[in-house]
Amino acid sequence: MKAYLTPAEAAEYAGISKSLLSKHRQSGTGCPYIRVGDSKTKAKVLYKKTEIDKWLNNFIVKTTGS
Repeated sequence: MKAYLTPAEAAEYAGISKSLLSKHRQSGTGCPYIRVGDSKTKAKVLYKKTEIDKWLNNFIVKTTGS
């Protein structure tokens, strides 16, 4: 697998929609990402696979059942 993923590939890898990934990015609650280019509207956004894994680990729920 590639080390860097497009938003569509990253969303598929994480098991969420591309729009939800984008909302997390815009709100500052998302996975760290790379923006290639100077323009915020035309720059290419990439996600590092290892950063997606770290971000997803923040959502692990440990059960407290007996």
